[in-house]
Amino acid sequence: MYGKHFAQMYSGSMVGSGPLVFAIWGYIIANANKDSTVEINPVVTAAQIGCSVEDVEATLVFLQQPDDNSRTPDDEGRRLVKLDNFSYHVVTHSKYSSIQKDEERRAYMRKYMAEKRARVKEDSDDVNVNKVNGKQSLAVLGHIDKDTDKDTDKDTDKDKSIEDIAPSSLLSPNPQGKKVASRLSENQMLSLIPDDAIFREAAETWAAYKSTLPASQCYRSEQSWKTALKRMSRYPVPVLTDAIEQAVSNGWKGWEQESVKSQLEQPESGRPAFVDGKY
Repeated sequence: MYGKHFAQMYSGSMVGSGPLVFAIWGYIIANANKDSTVEINPVVTAAQIGCSVEDVEATLVFLQQPDDNSRTPDDEGRRLVKLDNFSYHVVTHSKYSSIQKDEERRAYMRKYMAEKRARVKEDSDDVNVNKVNGKQSLAVLGHIDKDTDKDTDKDTDKDKSIEDIAPSSLLSPNPQGKKVASRLSENQMLSLIPDDAIFREAAETWAAYKSTLPASQCYRSEQSWKTALKRMSRYPVPVLTDAIEQAVSNGWKGWEQESVKSQLEQPESGRPAFVDGKY
């Protein structure tokens, strides 16, 4: 078992409580169960930490006291609630476990997106598209066995263009003759995210993800991307981050689901407006 210590633990209302309180509180964090309970036998804990049983008992009493200055007002700021002789409910455990999971999820998503971009690049390199007579042809066409037509007139073959050999569907980006949709690159999208945007990390994740999708599912102009950024700016950052990470994990082409829209911050909330890429 393990638990994560947050730096704010050393700057909150426990400041000045003494090394024994921090030592036992760290022991509690490391041994808390998923259901936010922990078992503490003062005799065992005292031997593990290297203090007296009375010290452990006094610390447990302290951690069960109300704290008006606590960042977590639940149970009047108490850190522990006694359940039976040796079992306690750790009041803030679920709160900080959630923060820890969110950080781990964001780290996972960053790694996931980096690996996905690498795979897309490898696939692109494998296709190795070349330009021939102003049209696209696959490099695989260059591997056509030169001996296939050895019995035919060489002069005639020499005059043949690649269009005569390859199917037209391979030579044209769009067999129907329609104009292929343009798309903003990841770098173009990143350059349009304001440096001081509080939602920048979430927007970067979305830009990286969208750059891996087909052109038809991407942003085709700066204006369309700016409009998307404006929508992002209206949401609380945790809501936006969760929505984008869920969309990426599920391979969705959009993140603004109905369940997300219900958490939309209204203009009167005081959040500054995002206009033309600036606040």
